[in-house]
Amino acid sequence: ALLGAAAGPAAADDPAPRPALTPELKVLGRFVGDWTERIEFPGKQVVKGVGHTRWILRRTYIESIFRVTLPDGQLMQHLSLFTWDPQKKVYRTWLSSPGTLPMESTAAWDAASGTFSSTSKPDARGMVTISESRFINGNVIRWTVESRGKDAKVLFSLKGVDTRVPPKPDAGK
Repeated sequence: ALLGAAAGPAAADDPAPRPALTPELKVLGRFVGDWTERIEFPGKQVVKGVGHTRWILRRTYIESIFRVTLPDGQLMQHLSLFTWDPQKKVYRTWLSSPGTLPMESTAAWDAASGTFSSTSKPDARGMVTISESRFINGNVIRWTVESRGKDAKVLFSLKGVDTRVPPKPDAGK
């Protein structure tokens, strides 16, 4: 699920002291905020949803939760965690959704194209999921997700657009 602002706002969700962000963590900061999501399923069926991404664990991880209501009324949701692994020099991500196998991925950032790309480890069935999140600007992310079987045949694909929700003005001011 993900992806121009340098580090995004400091999240009030994580009150711990905030160490300076490394350049790699600043990339993850691009995802921090509230989002609306438009997902296009195969066959051009479109659904909409919302998401929230925040810093956790002293700004060393981001946590992302997205919820989408499908046309049949079923709630689809997922939780993702992202971090930078300085030893392996790679981004690491984890995704979990009710009713699906958890997914662990490694990812890379291409600053020239503004694209965050990840490839999952094969799951118990041998399925691999590849995703790309391209920042159009600080407020719009176009993304694709494709899952492939052991034979590299595409089993599932989605594409979507996430749009940042502007922060609400402080009611006390």
